Amino acid sequence: MTEQPKTFGGWTIVHRTSQKYFEGFPDIKRMIEDAVTQEFPGCQLVFQTFTRNADDPIALPPSGTSEEQVQSVRERLRDTYDRAIGVNRITPAGDAGSEGMPEPESSTSKAEDILGDWLVIVPMFQLEISDEAPINGCWSVGEVDFLSVQELGRRFSTRPSPPIWDRLVRDDVAFAVARITGKPSELRKTIFREFRRASEILAATGAFYGKRHHACGFTLKGYPSFTARNDRFFQLDGTAFCGNWNQHGYMHAFCLDEQWHQAVSQTGIIQLFSRLSDTSLDLDWRWQIGSAAAMLGRSMMSLDRADAFLLNVIGLETLLTRQGERNGRKLAKRIKGLTGWHLKTANPDYENEIKSIHGTRCAIVHDSDYDDLTIEMLLRADSYLANGLLNVVTNPGLFPTKDELVRIADDYADNENWPSDGTLSFKWFGNSNPSAKDLELNIW
Repeated sequence: MTEQPKTFGGWTIVHRTSQKYFEGFPDIKRMIEDAVTQEFPGCQLVFQTFTRNADDPIALPPSGTSEEQVQSVRERLRDTYDRAIGVNRITPAGDAGSEGMPEPESSTSKAEDILGDWLVIVPMFQLEISDEAPINGCWSVGEVDFLSVQELGRRFSTRPSPPIWDRLVRDDVAFAVARITGKPSELRKTIFREFRRASEILAATGAFYGKRHHACGFTLKGYPSFTARNDRFFQLDGTAFCGNWNQHGYMHAFCLDEQWHQAVSQTGIIQLFSRLSDTSLDLDWRWQIGSAAAMLGRSMMSLDRADAFLLNVIGLETLLTRQGERNGRKLAKRIKGLTGWHLKTANPDYENEIKSIHGTRCAIVHDSDYDDLTIEMLLRADSYLANGLLNVVTNPGLFPTKDELVRIADDYADNENWPSDGTLSFKWFGNSNPSAKDLELNIW
């Protein structure tokens, strides 16, 4: 057996790993430093990071060291490294042949059919999640958690090795995560509906945090996020020529941070997330609240005017009407019951506007007729859905079921007897009438 030196003066130990691994596990540097300097006293320890992983530590011996001793130290160093960070070096199946990554030990097909407990990780596009309070790297929407890289790292009971970690996170900074039991080959058929619904509910807060003008947004990675209009005009009765290229979509990241948290807390829409699991509410009613919120979020992130509008109307009908009564008259009545106390003076013609919204919805759905769909109509649909949702989630005791919502809203609408003594718990968010700047919205 090769005799090991008592001190390692003259030796240089180079620890190499990916920048992403350091971001996911910020305590790694200290852990390795403690372990290596204890195991190899007197050595010089150097840290290097790479865009892609190169995690095998390198031992550079002083001149005159035998090859046998160098090999022994390198093996001992690798064991020290593994013990220090507690890595799991079992390479998962799947994603074979990724650039710069080792080949998996078992085939993708085998992993696809394993029945077990899985941590399903879906990368997000243009979503940033603060690791500072009050977000602390995580925001939950039902059973789905939206995580930063660092918080994702804390979800593993056994720390993945750097090559596996790089394959998990790639270049992404935010993730939707859920624990699910089953086979990946079967789960994939439905799991993305749950992730998309959760991201759309989260996106609904955009209606209370900013405007469509802000051009910030997010989605599951791989979903549409940009669109553009390209035109060229050539004068036939002259020599003029002009053209334009105009892009819109998720130009800026949607940030879950202290500023976002303050905005959703002040408006009260933060209560949306607790309503999703509020057992004092009827189960079907909770699902409808979540679905209406998802339609608002999907509308806010939509890149098409007609799609955004129809999603708003779907959300309004989901939230405020029951099967068999989904028509313009009933919808107008419910919106009046929840918001008429404010709009009767702020926008006296609001009832006719609501009916025209539903009429335009019918023209689009039944006749493919978009002619009456204006930016103003879209923004009013935004407002009615956002405020209806806000008043439902901030009054759980008043609206424990859809039937109670219908009864109370219809009573207010029929009798116009909203309390004027300050006891009314309803809220109104935003402008009652779109401004000229609002109407310049660039959505086609």
